[in-house]
Amino acid sequence: MAVLVLLEMDGATDALLASAADLEERRPTPAILARVVAPTESGAIVCTFWESAEAREHYQSQPEHGEALRESGLLDAITDSRSRVFKDAELTLQ
Repeated sequence: MAVLVLLEMDGATDALLASAADLEERRPTPAILARVVAPTESGAIVCTFWESAEAREHYQSQPEHGEALRESGLLDAITDSRSRVFKDAELTLQ
């Protein structure tokens, strides 16, 4: 079943948005069916809709993921973060 992940990141908004875009370019995957990135008052939010929990876990467990996170600058740009995972999510585009 599909999984929706909400990641709220605190930090400089422009740096977070640029780093998130850089990470997406470094580690594209067909397992992500949709992604929304938006600025917030305290930084940025990334909403990612994965095809399955297994696909997400596989992607994030690969050493290349940690390397891409570091190289994108995202880890340095985040001052604090919160995430929530919603299992059995449904995506409807209109």
